[in-house]
Amino acid sequence: DILPLTQDTLSELLGVRRPTVTHVICKLRESGGIRSNRRGSIEIDRPRLEAATCECYQLMRRRIDRIVLTDE
Repeated sequence: DILPLTQDTLSELLGVRRPTVTHVICKLRESGGIRSNRRGSIEIDRPRLEAATCECYQLMRRRIDRIVLTDE
């Protein structure tokens, strides 16, 4: 998965300040969960990110899937 977003755009989409996005991206880059470049692309290593999450990720994923599948 590759997201063609700048950190400015990502901060606007998430409703947070740019320094917050920069801090989180640095942490995710250090953990190997993402790779990013100066052109604004963020490459996601989904299995690594999922492995680093708590059980709440799977719980929320199931809830979102139920909502999306119910609406179809």
